[in-house]
Amino acid sequence: MTIVLVGETSVLLHTKESQAVELALNTFEDLVREGKITGFRNKVECNLSNEIKEILLKASEQDLKDANFRYSIVEPWLRGQPIEDNKIPKRTFRDWKAKYLQAQQKYGYGYSNRQGS
Repeated sequence: MTIVLVGETSVLLHTKESQAVELALNTFEDLVREGKITGFRNKVECNLSNEIKEILLKASEQDLKDANFRYSIVEPWLRGQPIEDNKIPKRTFRDWKAKYLQAQQKYGYGYSNRQGS
């Protein structure tokens, strides 16, 4: 797995198959302390394109918070789980799904902090 983003309360990881995994930050830290998560001894190439790396590096903290929030709403749908009735309007949810899928197709990586992606 590759660490993609570390937020205030969670860590976003990607598997080799590009599946997103989100762990609570305290759970991630516990797994590191227990030795269940370790770093590579050799340098490992990141499989994110330069373009998506650039987008993520230019993102402000608020951009990333917004993207984490949008992803937390869309993520159950991505895993085939039923969507809970929440406070997000259905039109907004459809827009976020479409933007995720567009970014996935364009960059090979759906998570994006860009409203226009």
